[in-house]
Amino acid sequence: MLAYFPYLYENELIYSVFARYYNHTGNPSKKLNIRRKELIPGKSWTISPHLPTSLNSLAKQLHIFLYPTVDDWIKRNTMYYYYTNFFSKVIKKKVWDIMLNGGNVNIKSLMGSRVYPTLENQYFRYCPSCIVNDYERYGETYWRLNHQIPGVFICEKHETYLLNSSVVCKYTNSQYLEAASIENCPITKECVNFSDKTKNHLKQIAQESFFLANEEYEFEDLYQIYRSLLMQKGYIDNNGLINRYILYRDFLEFYGEELLVLMNSTIEDSDRCWLIKMIRTYYNSFHPIRHLLLIIFLGKSVKQLPKHNKKLITPFGEGPYICLNKAAEHYGESVIRNMKIKKFKGQIKGIFECECGFSYSKLVPDHIGDEKDYWKIERYGNVWINKVYEYKYVKKLSVPEISRRLDVSVGKIYYCLKLDVHYEEKQEELKQLNRKKYLKLKEKHPDFLISHFKKVNQNLINWLYKHDRDWLMKNKPNIKRKHNNVYREVNWLEKDQEYLNRVKKIADDLYGLEPPVRVTKNRVAKELGLKGFSGYEEKTPITLGYLNDRAEDIEAFRLRRIKFVIKKLLEGGEVLSKTKIKERANVPKLYFVNKDLQEELNGLKEKYSL
Repeated sequence: MLAYFPYLYENELIYSVFARYYNHTGNPSKKLNIRRKELIPGKSWTISPHLPTSLNSLAKQLHIFLYPTVDDWIKRNTMYYYYTNFFSKVIKKKVWDIMLNGGNVNIKSLMGSRVYPTLENQYFRYCPSCIVNDYERYGETYWRLNHQIPGVFICEKHETYLLNSSVVCKYTNSQYLEAASIENCPITKECVNFSDKTKNHLKQIAQESFFLANEEYEFEDLYQIYRSLLMQKGYIDNNGLINRYILYRDFLEFYGEELLVLMNSTIEDSDRCWLIKMIRTYYNSFHPIRHLLLIIFLGKSVKQLPKHNKKLITPFGEGPYICLNKAAEHYGESVIRNMKIKKFKGQIKGIFECECGFSYSKLVPDHIGDEKDYWKIERYGNVWINKVYEYKYVKKLSVPEISRRLDVSVGKIYYCLKLDVHYEEKQEELKQLNRKKYLKLKEKHPDFLISHFKKVNQNLINWLYKHDRDWLMKNKPNIKRKHNNVYREVNWLEKDQEYLNRVKKIADDLYGLEPPVRVTKNRVAKELGLKGFSGYEEKTPITLGYLNDRAEDIEAFRLRRIKFVIKKLLEGGEVLSKTKIKERANVPKLYFVNKDLQEELNGLKEKYSL
């Protein structure tokens, strides 16, 4: 059992207090020689400057000195928080257990092999001003945790650059300890200098590193947080694609090459770039300095980041979202907080679920912009169904009127009504009621046909036609009417001339429409009020002869559309291209079988260099 052990200074590494212990006890060797009979039963114990292990056994031997608990050791005097804050609770727990009790599992392997090598301090670092203050106050100095954090180059207290000591800093467990002293931490040593831009960034990185190393944070979905913030700033589009060129450009411009080299975090336009990997995959085994670089670039702090755990930022904007249930009192109000993102046939699909039971979905990018635009109704819910029953059975509204009020199809209302367990009974009651109404109409108007009844009560007759047709046919009015047809001889020479004059005007009007419509005999006949010109060949030869000349085939119509599209593109100041013309004119290719039309098309190509 130890007879003496030095007390821990503020922000001192566990490694440092053991190094001071050997200085104080006059051990001539810097080798850590704590064996089974002293503190830990078993083979020699080794210690890591950043994440020492088997601290539980050590703490048991030091309780007589009223030492802090082992939990306080890990939280205040190791880099446990710094290295584990960006990991899951499972990894945090495993690292904690190894630091407490040791084990066969290597901490480095738990956190990923790429974490440590990214940025390592080759030597222990110190602040000259802190050394002077320590000797004045304590008569000695020590290794501060904050000064050994990778990526920290500035003392937070004195805002001066940290210097490298002559003591090598090994990240793996070491049996050799060396305490900080005036000899290995010279005060007069020449310091480094960086640009003002780099220095400002170093101050911010140091501050964020101190936050990270001295407090626990929990990030529920770091990958989604990063992507959401990048989407907010426009680096990820509505389809979830990263604008890599803009991101690289702005990131490099923000930090500068000098700082990124210093942090061993330069970027390159490649899928293997660490920055792209952080925001493209759920893999989170990255050095903390790279997380900090991205967080600072996004204008955030590690203290602010946990607030985004529950905050939903999506291509559909920031919630809450409006409810589209027209049966609910809160229709159109922003009350939906539950939104799920899913993949649907290569598109992003958002499902918006309201507490009233109504849910709808949107697709990206089809339904971005208009709040009330949606792809489909996923679920209607009880509030909506009860409103249908209220409209139908309490307010006695017709199904078409209900569908109009709720903005759904008539078929959907019928389907909903059939779900009612009493639907058949209510339908039979309604049938008997409508039969009585019809019989009263028939009695009141004995000389009416069904077509006349329809003018009196169209809804009633339509309902009977749809739901009770057999009964209606059996009970239709039995009235025979005499038809007195009076035939009048038509002067087809005059009719032909009349048609010709009207057809000329119709054809001119059709050719003047924009966008162009194809002028055919059937189209002209429809405008004329005829079903067609079939059977009129001998009666109206002049009109049909004119139409044969004025009507256009499909190729002539396509050429006219091409001319129209070229005209509109030129008016809009757009560049002409074959692809754009084909798409806008809706033609499969710029080629015609008709030689005259092809010659005219070639003239257009030559004129506009197509």
